[in-house]
Amino acid sequence: MDLEFSSLSILLNILIILFIFVRIVQRSKSENPALRLPPGPRKLSLIGNMHQLIGSLPHHSLTNLAKKHGSLIHLKTGAVSNIVISSPELAKQALKTNDIIFASRSCLLVSKVTSYDSTNIVFSPYGSYWRQVRKICVTELFKCKARRIIQKS
Repeated sequence: MDLEFSSLSILLNILIILFIFVRIVQRSKSENPALRLPPGPRKLSLIGNMHQLIGSLPHHSLTNLAKKHGSLIHLKTGAVSNIVISSPELAKQALKTNDIIFASRSCLLVSKVTSYDSTNIVFSPYGSYWRQVRKICVTELFKCKARRIIQKS
């Protein structure tokens, strides 16, 4: 009986280890190979690079990290990945080529619930709908302002 129990537990442990190994291999293969992040300092597992930003003023810490690792750095603050660009030329190039991406807002559950699936001008992502709503708001606001100016004179 003891022999059956021990062989069953060994088999179960081997299957669990094999399952974990297969999952790790699948995750590494499923990650987008085109998504290569810039280099940065070593990260801790839970807090990422937060420990390197604490102490002095954050912009001094980022300057020191830029001197060590270059003007394009990948930092992880908790679960959030951040790209820090510290040279004006790279910042101009990144913001010019990706301006549409940066113009849009991230989709939050709160905005979906409170503003009817992000349909208000504050939470809606950049696109044709946002441009149309913005045009309506600007037109109506200027119409009211024009009325006030006419009434005053």
